Amino acid sequence: MTDLTLSPLMIKALRIAPLLVNTFTLQYSLDEHQFFLPFTKQPSADGPSALQPFVKKQVSSDDSDREAGKGYGQRAARVLPQYLSLFLKHGFPMITVGYPLNMTLAALNLLLPAAASSAAARSFRSTVPGKWYLAGLSLTVAHMLWGPKALNLLYEIQELDDAKRKGGRPSVAAMVEWLRLNAIRTFLADFTAWSCYLIGFLSSVDLL
Repeated sequence: MTDLTLSPLMIKALRIAPLLVNTFTLQYSLDEHQFFLPFTKQPSADGPSALQPFVKKQVSSDDSDREAGKGYGQRAARVLPQYLSLFLKHGFPMITVGYPLNMTLAALNLLLPAAASSAAARSFRSTVPGKWYLAGLSLTVAHMLWGPKALNLLYEIQELDDAKRKGGRPSVAAMVEWLRLNAIRTFLADFTAWSCYLIGFLSSVDLL
């Protein structure tokens, strides 16, 4: 590896690549939380108050608004399994491609020279920025530690028969547990990994 010569532009691209990919996967985790959280929340009896400043006054009465909110939990529990299946069908490639790509790019950075002009000198992993990249890589790998539990919950949520779920609970109850797990995983693994890559990249500018 010591005889490999890379242009400064290639080095810069490799340095920022893990940060960019981690940004995509972090955003995906945040999107998951935003897209699934409404299934677990009871709508307000006052209607879509957040949109009130932008829409005409509703013609429905307060009583009809309250009626519209009744049974929301049951309807959400029926829709959620199929909605999740469709969501994962289109979104799961972000996980199966994003995280392995992130780890590969971080590992490449650690194996390559610290700068384009130091092909025969120290490796990037021996530098202080390199240690931040190593921390980011380790946290990205740590994301997978929640994988088995998260996958089991996703399979449970997609089950159409309540009786086959843990304790016969509805799909939204399993989703509450998954959202809690996802929030913890996103903060402890994804966000902290992103922070490490950001610090590592900014501190590596002097080496470029």
